[in-house]
Amino acid sequence: MKLTVSEMREKDYLQEWHGFDCIDAGEVRGRAGVDLSEHIEAETGWRDAWPLRDPLVALDLEEDMTIPEREWDRLVQEAEDKLFDLIEYFHDHVSAGIEDAGS
Repeated sequence: MKLTVSEMREKDYLQEWHGFDCIDAGEVRGRAGVDLSEHIEAETGWRDAWPLRDPLVALDLEEDMTIPEREWDRLVQEAEDKLFDLIEYFHDHVSAGIEDAGS
């Protein structure tokens, strides 16, 4: 997912919500008015949802074998919830924009 978000930034698909730097106008703020991670937190309620951890759930066999199955299931469920909330967030906040000749 990180690669996909990087590609969206490169193609300027996040400008409407998260702004851009313009030679003529300087820093143009997007509709969100805040940083991407702050906006994701405000929209999803997940404080640490962005940037993504890699991997979403790390498994250290030596240490994590002591985690009760119920706790492990909770960690995996939380990671899945964050992932799907982020997919929904980007679905709602990505736009291709409009070519404007001369500016």
